[in-house]
Amino acid sequence: MAAAAGLVPPERQPTAAPATPNHARAMDDLRTREGQAEVSRNARDVLKPIENRSPDAAAAAAERMLRRHAERTIVRRQPQPV
Repeated sequence: MAAAAGLVPPERQPTAAPATPNHARAMDDLRTREGQAEVSRNARDVLKPIENRSPDAAAAAAERMLRRHAERTIVRRQPQPV
């Protein structure tokens, strides 16, 4: 259950991917009315096809939601000059 929730057991924390820097940016979505509306819409877009037993549509909606989340939270590192 902890793994499904994204929780990392204490014994794995030193090797787990650092989530803390991205967490603050992810929470920024919830600080505005527009962000809350987008997050809610994305969640509903995933839930509807699940309720309708449409796995392909649910997977596509989940992928869109995760890609949008990544766009807003993950800082892309610029390549270092060689």
